[in-house]
Formats: sequence, C-alpha cells, structure tokens
Amino acid sequence: MAPPPITLKQIDADGLPALQALYEASADYFIRHSGAAARPEQAALTYRDVLEWGDRVLLGVWWERESLIGCLDVRFDHPAAGIAWLGALILRDELPAPREEIGAWSVRILEEWLRTATPIREVRLAAPASAREEARFWVQLGYRPLPETIRQPIGPRRERLIVFTRKLEGER
Repeated sequence: MAPPPITLKQIDADGLPALQALYEASADYFIRHSGAAARPEQAALTYRDVLEWGDRVLLGVWWERESLIGCLDVRFDHPAAGIAWLGALILRDELPAPREEIGAWSVRILEEWLRTATPIREVRLAAPASAREEARFWVQLGYRPLPETIRQPIGPRRERLIVFTRKLEGER
C-alpha cells in the first residue's frame, strides 16, 4: 500500500489558527474524548501547555504539505526516561483518504522519527476501554495492552482507559 501524501511537521505559534480550525473540524474526537466540542481557545490552551511543560511537541499531519488534517501530541520521557506518551492522535472528521490509513501512516512516520532521531525506545498511549474500534486500530499497529488501566473524567463520567505500548526496535 502506497503511503498517503502526508508529512508531519511541528506546530509552532504561527500554526495556531490552523490548529484551532483542525480542532473545530474534529468534533467527533473532542466529544468522544472530553464530552464536549473544542473550545474557541483550545489551540492556544494546548500550545500554552506545550510551552510550559517543555517536554511535549505538537506535530501536525499535513496533507500534500498544504492542509492540516491531523495532529499528534507527544510527551517525551513520560512516564519514565526513554518512553514517549502519545497523548492524542486527532484527525479531522472529514478526510481526503480513509481514516485508518491516514492514522496508521501518521503513527508509522512518528515512530520512525522517534526511533532514528531521539533516545525514545517505547511509545505508550491510553484509549477508552469502551472504544473497541480504537483498541483494534492500535493492536493492528503492533501495540499491546498493559495490565494497568487509568481512570479519567470524560464529560460527566469517569472512563476506564487501557494503556497500550509498543517497543521501537532497530538501529539509529
């Protein structure tokens, strides 16, 4: 399968308008993961957190280098050195190619960058236990569930999240 014409590029302050537009075009993600649509200042709040924490990066998923169709939120050395925490993989509700294909290639590109350009050796993330399609997506990419779970508020309820992990193999 040929990769879709996507690239990953770090989002900086100049990219905040495009990031906010992405968030607003990703209502399904925000409702599923937070219980509400993105706030009008969501991109600015996210970017502020990235700057304050200092161990995070926002990578935009660009279609043909022109249109921001997704975003990856990555935290380095969390929960321990050598581990990257994938806090979010957000894709627009409407996409120019199949969602799973764009998501899978975005993760593959991220993993290759982490493997070859950083000291990261493992990627972890959490997905709602009730989201079977999401869990299947991560398992198909080679992630395996850990025995630990996280409980997190999502809207008015607390949701159990499954933690997934994948070791990054290969030479630098």
